[in-house]
Amino acid sequence: MTTYDLCIAWNWPYDADFVGLLERACGERGLSVLQIRPENLGAIYQALLAGELSFRVFTNRAADTDPQFLKIVDWARIHGVYRINPHERETYTADKATMHLELIANGLHTPHSLILPPYDEQPELPALDLSPLGPAFAIKPANGGGGEGVICEATSLEQVAQARRQFPHDKYLLQAYVTPADIDGQPAWFRVIYCLGEIYANWWPPKTHIFRPVRPDEVISLRLGELYDMAVRIASVSRLHLFSTEIALNPDGQFLAVDYVNDQIDLRLQSQAQDGVPDAIVRDICCRLAELVWQQTNTQRGDSPMSEDASTPSVSTTGSRLPTRNEIDRQYTWNAESLFASVQAWEEEFARVAASLPGLRAFAGRLAEGPALLLAAREAIEGLEQRLWQLSVYSGMDAAVDTTNQAATERDGRVHGLFGQFMGASAYAAPELLAIGLPTLQQWMADEPRLAVYAHYFDDLFRRQAHVRSVEVEELLGLAAEPFAGAYSAWGMLTNADMQFQPAVTSDGVELPLSQSTFDGLLNSPDRQVRRTAWERYTDQYLAHKNTLTAHLLTSVRQNALQMRARRYDSTLEMALFDSAIPTAVFHNLIETFRKHLPVWHRYWAVRRKALGVETLHPYDIWAPLTSRPAAVSYQQGIAWIGEALAPLGQAYVDALRRGCQEQRWVDVYPSQGKSSGAFSSGSPGTFPFIMMSYTDDTQSLGTLAHELGHSMHSYLTWQTQPLVYGGYSLFAAEVASNFHQAMLRAWLLDPQRELPRDLQIGIIEEAMSNFHRYFLVMPTLARFELEVHQRVERGEGITADGMIDLLADLSAEGFGGEMALDRQRVGIGWATFPHLYADYYVYQYATGISGAHALANRILSGTPGAAEDYLGFLRAGGSMYPLDALRQAGVDLASPQPVEETFQVLSSLIDRLEQLVG
Repeated sequence: MTTYDLCIAWNWPYDADFVGLLERACGERGLSVLQIRPENLGAIYQALLAGELSFRVFTNRAADTDPQFLKIVDWARIHGVYRINPHERETYTADKATMHLELIANGLHTPHSLILPPYDEQPELPALDLSPLGPAFAIKPANGGGGEGVICEATSLEQVAQARRQFPHDKYLLQAYVTPADIDGQPAWFRVIYCLGEIYANWWPPKTHIFRPVRPDEVISLRLGELYDMAVRIASVSRLHLFSTEIALNPDGQFLAVDYVNDQIDLRLQSQAQDGVPDAIVRDICCRLAELVWQQTNTQRGDSPMSEDASTPSVSTTGSRLPTRNEIDRQYTWNAESLFASVQAWEEEFARVAASLPGLRAFAGRLAEGPALLLAAREAIEGLEQRLWQLSVYSGMDAAVDTTNQAATERDGRVHGLFGQFMGASAYAAPELLAIGLPTLQQWMADEPRLAVYAHYFDDLFRRQAHVRSVEVEELLGLAAEPFAGAYSAWGMLTNADMQFQPAVTSDGVELPLSQSTFDGLLNSPDRQVRRTAWERYTDQYLAHKNTLTAHLLTSVRQNALQMRARRYDSTLEMALFDSAIPTAVFHNLIETFRKHLPVWHRYWAVRRKALGVETLHPYDIWAPLTSRPAAVSYQQGIAWIGEALAPLGQAYVDALRRGCQEQRWVDVYPSQGKSSGAFSSGSPGTFPFIMMSYTDDTQSLGTLAHELGHSMHSYLTWQTQPLVYGGYSLFAAEVASNFHQAMLRAWLLDPQRELPRDLQIGIIEEAMSNFHRYFLVMPTLARFELEVHQRVERGEGITADGMIDLLADLSAEGFGGEMALDRQRVGIGWATFPHLYADYYVYQYATGISGAHALANRILSGTPGAAEDYLGFLRAGGSMYPLDALRQAGVDLASPQPVEETFQVLSSLIDRLEQLVG
């Protein structure tokens, strides 16, 4: 029997170009294609019945117009063939009357419409009130296509009666005529094509029907994000792989779904027909469809099986494909609805907050009137700030879990702008408080007890007094927040949305998808060819954009230098550390102690090279598995182990953590298409402490989950204990809490009494070494890089992309110590992959954080009396104390080399344990 990978049934001559491009895209992936046309339909059907012919994937572009093709549709359905746009789903979504009701039920806006029964069922209609439709309205058969039977500007009941007789078996819609808004001289009418998670939005003037793709800059400048959001929601309702829809923006600023769901799509090429679809869009659709066929073909052949667990679904990052957001079980997605019931609710709150901002200026110039007015001003400022943060948490998480959702990205950008306006509207507060003076404020706190909570806030404000400028300068710096965020935003859009990576390749030539969310998983592959090609092709994309990436980072650094001078600091390092009252000596002490212990790392590279059995160690071998049977750890198992390890902190702590993971949906768990790379904890007072990550059922994911839960529990206890003014905490403190979780978990798992299997022990140590590598080698190295780049800019010296690459390559060579091959270009571009560098002098705090974490964990593990309660006190302190003071109260002094020395001892002991396990 001959089996084809894809079967295409088609009968419209104008489909020839599309079918040819799809066949070519399949051919590039080594896929075979069978075309069924009217002329060979009978012979192929007989071959299918005789068992001489088969196919794995089927797409139908004929049965909707030629019933003879339905027998192929039925054969595919009966034989379990994977079908692109299953015929029964096509038929359901093609009914405009049905979809009208479906869209409304799902909160989508449509033009006002009347749905009429078929003429054959009800020839005479009761009296119709057409006035809500306006003077002119559209008449559409519910199941028409290509404009057949549509009257665009009807005005009378007689036209309705005539239209119904044209297709007497069909329902009809009477739809209010939509006059599109005018944007930049063009009608805001759009034809949007959806294909496997990708949105292709096009301007589509109703009089010409000429496609012009919406440009990315137009999405932001013209605020078209809701257009993309609506298309995604229509896709969720339709559950089709490929369709198009028409969406119009009316003069009231509301997007309306005008023509619902269209399939089959007219995919004539614009190069061949003026009103065709742009060629690039059609080619991309064909590539996406071919990729789907490749994925399904490999799955059916058993080449890329998805691992499954009876209790917890697994998601493979190195398998045939990533699931879409819609394919992830809701219980493993973040609880967005706990913040806002819908995007519309978010938009309404955004509008209310924006409208409230001018009210903050009512307090300007009046704070000296007395404690009552000051208290009212603080409450007004903090109330709006809390609402702003809730808007930001929603938009930020929404954009991060699906970077292809440009509507979410647009909303997130708008929140950044609103924050800038908020900072400008409240900029008077600090200068006025300074003018009042600390003695007066202290008296007011005695007179008005509700002001007493601000004692640390006032102390910190006057500590910063030398660097607070006039009202005008403070307002300007506040308003600059939005444009200053542009460098980081541009980095994010370039690296997460625009960069496209060539696939990694296995040793036997199979291509694996490479993206931000699959990269880490590929670097953990036992196949060295996969690791090498993934690392090289990933870093090569950054090298291809090195000049743009350099411009983004240097813009950020120059902004730091501008603020340094505006606020009268001696250096950007002093400015960054001053915010948390950290002396610059802490930074330099860390770097000196780190450099002294670099030989510990050199010993680790020697052990790893021996364990892998390779002659030369390369950077892509850093994450290679050291056992052929990596231990699997499901999400539910991970939660259980983390809870057990943290038992010394008390039952209330453990219960809150488990409830957050298993009931309240703090965690967006699994990888999916478009999900951004990395992991983070996000939230604000009044929200859950959410986590975004990509859990892949292994010890690395276990460590990441423990780490992010450390951040989230820090937030959880802070918000339970502190008022809003202290609801945040410094980055310096944040990395202590996250690493503390990992230190406790590893100590619990590696307890000799637990007698874990060898492979699981190795996996735990591998996770630990991966974490130490990032926190205790990469981050201090980046801190040295960051300091040098800032100092050159502060001195007015130039630095190029190649200069930055050379700088990081030289610093990395010190950490490798001659034990690893140095690919200077690919290692040197590493700085461009870290968003952390857009948060000034953030990276050094990873090293101080892991040091403080292990020192605190050692106190608890060694049985120091009161150590657990001391640690919980640190978490509950939030921003009510300077971080060095809070840590000192918990028993650790990070101004001393001792915590760094202790942590290098932990690292050395892990290397010893690994050397014993691997022989």
